[in-house]
Amino acid sequence: MKKFTLLKSMLFVALLCVMTLPQAFAQISDGNPTFRTIRTGNRPQEGTYGIYLGVSASQMQAISDNKLEWSGIPIINFKYFSSENLEWRLSFVANNTTNKNLKGTVEYQDEKMDVREKARDGGIYLTPGIAYHFNSKNILDVYVGGALPFGYGYDNYVYKIDKKNNGTSKRSSFDLGLEGFIGIQCFVADLPLALGFEYGFSGMIHFGQKYKNTVLDSDGNEQVFYTTERPNGTDDLVEYTKLSNKNGRFGSDFRVTISYYFNK
Repeated sequence: MKKFTLLKSMLFVALLCVMTLPQAFAQISDGNPTFRTIRTGNRPQEGTYGIYLGVSASQMQAISDNKLEWSGIPIINFKYFSSENLEWRLSFVANNTTNKNLKGTVEYQDEKMDVREKARDGGIYLTPGIAYHFNSKNILDVYVGGALPFGYGYDNYVYKIDKKNNGTSKRSSFDLGLEGFIGIQCFVADLPLALGFEYGFSGMIHFGQKYKNTVLDSDGNEQVFYTTERPNGTDDLVEYTKLSNKNGRFGSDFRVTISYYFNK
């Protein structure tokens, strides 16, 4: 519940920020902020830029599960209208979490051992996309589009047991996805703002889903093997001398959106 409240606060602050951007950016050229001229909002025209904020159902689930890997649509996007009907999107998202100097004691074969660990995981993703807007009305806007997310994910883990046995477990993967969506947005009064809703399907394939494990014992002997998951000392994982592995997911998603439009 605390994470959900924090996310709502972040979105509220972001909305205030985009509503108070410096006057260096002009409003949309057709948007005269007087109710006598435009009563139903400022519709983007050719050459209009935009900042898009949105939270999807899969992102909410990922946040509640404390998962930082790619999950659906990035929260912040940029838009550009090359014509009144054609919109180009570009998104960038990066995350990293690091846990250092984790200390603990484990029991293995009736023997207690001191363990020190360091872990780091995250990813960097880029999502280009395109959307086509059907009508030119200044109230409601219906559109369809698609996107091609891709990026790099990693998971590095280092441990030391009783200051004698050392080991590492590392994973790096190239991720490639595909998205399709249909959306509707409503322009807010005379402001260059739009509130919307999008629904669609998305999928992602993770290439290189394997962990390379290197173990060095107290005698200096090194052992290298591969697993499909990161070993944690309790799971009985299959150890491979060679391994090629990939996995993917596909499903539907929906999100609520807020867009702010401006011209240079």
